[in-house]
Amino acid sequence: MAFASYDLTHLEQGMRPVLPILTAYAHDDPERYLAENRWADCVSALSGTASQALADRILTWMKQPPPQTDPAWEPYSCSERVVNLAVLLCVRPEYRAWFDLQQLRAFFADSLQWIDRHLEYYGPRYTNNHILNNARALIVGGAVLQSSDAVERGLVLFSTMARTLFQRDGFLRERSSSYQVIVTNWLCDAAHFSATADVSTAACVEARQEVAELTERVGRATATLLDSMVGQTVHIGDISPDLHPGCAIARLKLLYPGIVERGSVSRSGRMDDWIFAQNEHHSLVLCAAIPFPPAFTTHGHRDLGSFVWFHRRRLVLVDPGRFQYTPDSVSRSQMKSDGHNCLLVEGIGPLAESIFTFAQWLPSGYAEVEGSLEVDPYKSVALRHNGFSRLMGVGDHIRRIQMEGSGLLVEDRIEGSGTVKIDTLWHFAPDLTPVSSDPSEVRGAGIVISVAADGGDGNVPDRQWQSYQYSSEYGRHECAHRLRLGWVLSLPCTIRTTLRVFPCAGSPAN
Repeated sequence: MAFASYDLTHLEQGMRPVLPILTAYAHDDPERYLAENRWADCVSALSGTASQALADRILTWMKQPPPQTDPAWEPYSCSERVVNLAVLLCVRPEYRAWFDLQQLRAFFADSLQWIDRHLEYYGPRYTNNHILNNARALIVGGAVLQSSDAVERGLVLFSTMARTLFQRDGFLRERSSSYQVIVTNWLCDAAHFSATADVSTAACVEARQEVAELTERVGRATATLLDSMVGQTVHIGDISPDLHPGCAIARLKLLYPGIVERGSVSRSGRMDDWIFAQNEHHSLVLCAAIPFPPAFTTHGHRDLGSFVWFHRRRLVLVDPGRFQYTPDSVSRSQMKSDGHNCLLVEGIGPLAESIFTFAQWLPSGYAEVEGSLEVDPYKSVALRHNGFSRLMGVGDHIRRIQMEGSGLLVEDRIEGSGTVKIDTLWHFAPDLTPVSSDPSEVRGAGIVISVAADGGDGNVPDRQWQSYQYSSEYGRHECAHRLRLGWVLSLPCTIRTTLRVFPCAGSPAN
């Protein structure tokens, strides 16, 4: 058996990062049982003192595994076990003393055979990132067993599916910031372990080169995302239950430190479905899949036109994330248009909710959305779409977000004819709370954000502060506040909303 080595000389002795563990699973969440069989503790164990208790739990599983009819044997979970254990034994060789070599060999061989016979490919309508995890496990396990056949199978599979599941600039098609980091880890694993394997066929050599080149492209995309999102407390789209988001980022920094150094403000602008605009005061991030719906399954939400806003690298407007993958009321509310910084017409969002279900697409013709984007990476973002055209009399919606000094100007233009009810929603970070003496302000951590809005011709909105549930990691949520502004307006109309940041003393923030 051969374990690849990682160059960890960038870490000073005793300075390995503390990798958090994801423990917040509800008792009725199926992900709880799957997590128990994916050995994510191996990732957290990459730092800290070696744990015989962890080794004993894995050995117990190897000696008495569940029957192969058990959910623990889903190929995704099987793939997680293979890679999590292999990487732990590479980074922390002291763990190898607790395992019998023949037992390890049998575990990896049996697991690879199972994965290879149960690849998670379901055609273009349903296939998501799981097939990449399967391919990664074949590469990693094959490298450990020195099986060139398994490595070649994994490499060719990974490179083939990556052409479809990754976009031109390096973003995964699934429209989730959390999964972008997770799958970047997978890609780096595939590239690292395949580089240590002895392969000779032309197809395998070509696939290995393709994976290496993809790593560069995806690395730049992920680094730009991490730089623009200023840490790990806010996410766009679903949140992976596999690893605590901070752990996924820490793993990337620990094993592949060069990846996170590739992003810069100069990469602002549009990258695939993602839009980044930054200057010395502001950072805007949004994800807009135009045209919609995309061809493959997604971890994105009904959030067309929504965005995340940082002022001086401080989180102000957020995406709610996603609490769980169960059909609970919190998770459902976080996926809907009114759970985001969106505009609603007659109470509905720009993306038809009928095409969203848990784990599959059910698209229909009336729900298709066309549009366009204009980005000035240091000033503004403009999105035009026809997502409301399924409503009689309603035409295009144009949202322009302008970064101005200490605040934002958001201009919403709705074309069409007739009179409609319009709402705009603004979801604030959980540490910002409404000011009781002024319904137009929210305050927290030494700043105040004022919200002024008009619908033209003296139309002022009905203001309503509401609570919503915010998730910064899978399995947890906390109460935060949003402002709902409502109008009844004749189309066409233009709504202008200004959000400005002031220090609590009251003078404008510079």
